[in-house]
Amino acid sequence: MIPENPVDPSGYNVHDEIERVLEKFHACTDEDDRLRIIQQLREISRPSSTTGVVPPTKIKTKGRTPGSSKRKHDGDDSSTRRLPSGFEYVLSTQEASSSRQKKSKVVPKMRRGSRRTQSATNMAYGHCVEPDWLPHVEGIIDVVANGNCGYRCVASGLRLADVDGWRIVRRRMYDEIIGHENLWRELLGSSYESIKIAVHCQENQVGASFKEWLTLPDMGLLVSIAFNVILVNLSLGSATTFLPLRSAPPSSLHNRLVIAMVNDRNIHWVR
Repeated sequence: MIPENPVDPSGYNVHDEIERVLEKFHACTDEDDRLRIIQQLREISRPSSTTGVVPPTKIKTKGRTPGSSKRKHDGDDSSTRRLPSGFEYVLSTQEASSSRQKKSKVVPKMRRGSRRTQSATNMAYGHCVEPDWLPHVEGIIDVVANGNCGYRCVASGLRLADVDGWRIVRRRMYDEIIGHENLWRELLGSSYESIKIAVHCQENQVGASFKEWLTLPDMGLLVSIAFNVILVNLSLGSATTFLPLRSAPPSSLHNRLVIAMVNDRNIHWVR
């Protein structure tokens, strides 16, 4: 640290300081005080005469004392370790429980629908998944790409039949957005009308036009609330999670349903 006002060496006179020391020495009436002043002067003039000495042995500041018995007697605690605090006991218990759960954790099998219309691929769309999430993906289910692929992914996650499961998904989404119009107008704003038209399913409808595709994030909350599920978009650069807002999640973790989707080049959804 540099002082704001540098010290001027010319302002000190060694002779004046020596005179002050002599005055203090002669003014001392206690012999011990005089010896202390002389010792301090010797350490300045002859540094080798310091009173500091090296400890005779190295002091052990941790662990059991040498020669002590390894076995504790009742009521005899010679340990130098600190006792854990209350929260450390709790963390220790939780860590042990977490370790046991990791060892016994079984990766759930992915739910698959009809093999005639959708197939489970190894990692054909792995390049579309966020890299941080890729190690957690067990497999990817490809669905029919006819404009309803997004709705088919949701139907697959809900274990609905692939033949008309996507129709059920669109109708439920339409019923939700119509049945709670005030809520969705507030949430979607100017997009309300376009999304309502997009999810509406006509009788005997097979495919879907570009304007009727399932799009995220604007339809993510609608899917999550309509089916009381957790919807996760793991697409590269747009990973998002949607949670149901109006209903409480199932009390059992086993019954909580998570549907994960990935988009390929903004033209096709896979589960």
